[in-house]
Amino acid sequence: MQLNVIFVIGLELLAALSGLYYIRKYKVGAYTKGLVYVLFFIVFTEILSIFLPMAVSNELPVFSVLKGTPFNSNLWIHNAQLIITFSFFAMYFRSRLKPG
Repeated sequence: MQLNVIFVIGLELLAALSGLYYIRKYKVGAYTKGLVYVLFFIVFTEILSIFLPMAVSNELPVFSVLKGTPFNSNLWIHNAQLIITFSFFAMYFRSRLKPG
């Protein structure tokens, strides 16, 4: 695994933990709490997208059923992450806009 991937995931985790500290210390709205949870979701999916293809390629017994299916790569993880985060950020920024 490349050092820059570990560095980026570390920064994502730092942002999520900082957000968790912020929402526990201050009274915030539902969308701000959601933003922190989305940051944790991003960290989780990034880690999953690294280790799942490695587990399938090493032919671990648990993941051998995924061999030869579309789930043996990490594309489906990133596509789901893209849809969920894009939808959330669209709702988040829409909630921040003030009408007229």
